[in-house]
Amino acid sequence: MPACRAADRHAPVKAVEEGPALPEQHEAVLASWLAEMRARGLRESTVRGQACSVRLFLAGIGPKAVSDIGIGDVAAHMESRHGDSRPQTRAQVLYTLRSFLRFLAARGEVDQSVPAALGVIPGHKRSTLPSCYAAAEVASALASVKGECPKRDRAIMLLASIPGMRVGDIRRLRLTDMDMASRTVTILQSKTGDALAIPLTDEVAAAIADYVRNERPESDDPHVFLHSRAPFACFEGTTDCFHWVVTGALGRAGVDTDGKHHGTHSLRHSAATGMLADGTPYPVISGVLGHAFANTTRRYLSVDVESLRPLSLEVPNGR
Repeated sequence: MPACRAADRHAPVKAVEEGPALPEQHEAVLASWLAEMRARGLRESTVRGQACSVRLFLAGIGPKAVSDIGIGDVAAHMESRHGDSRPQTRAQVLYTLRSFLRFLAARGEVDQSVPAALGVIPGHKRSTLPSCYAAAEVASALASVKGECPKRDRAIMLLASIPGMRVGDIRRLRLTDMDMASRTVTILQSKTGDALAIPLTDEVAAAIADYVRNERPESDDPHVFLHSRAPFACFEGTTDCFHWVVTGALGRAGVDTDGKHHGTHSLRHSAATGMLADGTPYPVISGVLGHAFANTTRRYLSVDVESLRPLSLEVPNGR
């Protein structure tokens, strides 16, 4: 599948609640829970992710009444996800189901013993190393970009791999966010809602300008990156829309992705580790990436082998 079509095949998500069809009574329960989460002030991205997990669970139990949900239904659902989910993902799914079932128990719709019986899967997002690629591997992937929209796809990959922009912010990027004179993009981050000014290298700025002038469809849509097919919609609201662009480029370049993530976010990790390897101070890296906490940036020290090497300790013989 050409890289352009790989991205364009993802239709915009029109509502958080889209997904597997559910019986009417389940739709009503799910809607009540989503309303309660929004009333608590949770971010829409959090609501979206948790809604997806619960919808899959309810689709799996079929027409069974909510009042009949038992621990066996949760166990069966978790077992069904065992083969295609990391421990961290399964831990998050179990956390979400526990929250949903506690909501139902508080309303008297399930027995209190059901959420109380759900254990905790040990796991933490900092317990695994971030997936990243060497500068030469990223360069090879960029050189291998092709398809119907190579200028667009290359510009997207550059934004992810050099300033380390999040994929959500790339999707939402608007023409008015860019100041080419100062080589700066100013956005409100989709994850945190905080303002962030992102410096652009000449290479990134030139790639964006090349796409806008020579490949971007004629459209009144204010977003920078658009689908190549009419009606030339933006990518905001889509999910995983650029994953196959990056995966295809890495594959064509012969980059070994075994055991690693290989979507757009892996390029953000690569940008962070690249800045760290170049001796960029932590506060600067945090500022460029839009990290709210320094500990988030320090995670990348775990893959900076050269910086860690002088700190290594000898292992005594025979012990």
